[in-house]
Amino acid sequence: MIWFSNNSRTQLHRWLMEQFLGKKLSNNEVVHHKNGITTDNRLENLEVQSRSQHTKNHKTKPFDEVYEKRKCKRCGKEFVAIKRYLRSKWRKTPYIFCGRSCGAKDQWERGSVGRRFKRSNLRSGLTGSDAAL
Repeated sequence: MIWFSNNSRTQLHRWLMEQFLGKKLSNNEVVHHKNGITTDNRLENLEVQSRSQHTKNHKTKPFDEVYEKRKCKRCGKEFVAIKRYLRSKWRKTPYIFCGRSCGAKDQWERGSVGRRFKRSNLRSGLTGSDAAL
């Protein structure tokens, strides 16, 4: 990042390319590092691309490698899940529902959440710690 005396700033590789071309780059123009090393700001490593072309260059994985089609356990609707979240260490259960509403309804029916406000507990007058027993 380069700071100028008028408190404006720009990225080094953009500033270098603007100086080389002799014009200010538009917001739609992106300076791409050809070798992928973002700290290598040599002119022979830099090229100007449109924002859409730059996105296409970096979006290399096909749909099947990133996403997986699944069927909702509750309603049977097909949905798409991101593969990296399917087998994550922090996620307790894999994606088996199409959305929050199906997941919440399933948990409610199994009684794994909402014990405090479960219908049977409300009818019997139990709430809070009494309901958990």
